[in-house]
Amino acid sequence: MLRTTQIGFTGGLPELRYVPSGDAVATVRVGTTDRWKDKEGEVHERTTWLRWECWGKSAENLAKLVGKGAHVLVEGSVRNESWEDKEGVTQYRDKYVVDQWRLLDRKPKDAGAEAAGTGDAPPSDAAGMGEPG
Repeated sequence: MLRTTQIGFTGGLPELRYVPSGDAVATVRVGTTDRWKDKEGEVHERTTWLRWECWGKSAENLAKLVGKGAHVLVEGSVRNESWEDKEGVTQYRDKYVVDQWRLLDRKPKDAGAEAAGTGDAPPSDAAGMGEPG
């Protein structure tokens, strides 16, 4: 399994939901921007957005503590998933699943709370719960 770490800024509030088993799952987009100068000295930038999925108590903490524009570090695994769309065409995407996250230099929504979490692995049947969005 491929492991990855990303440090960046959240693009919005984490979205918290509960799957039929009662497990919490939160999704959050994290963006990292690369900046460089070309040969003429012109500055360019490109932002890469990854959509991270967090499970369990860590998902609830993420949704409670992390706001839009928060500076975060997320670590986890990359999983490949596929599904058939409405036209019957097989679609593919990489899924980023949080093992642990940390709020870096922005105040959490509740400044008195601990601003870090350890991700819980998704249940084994979670990958088959509906079409990815």
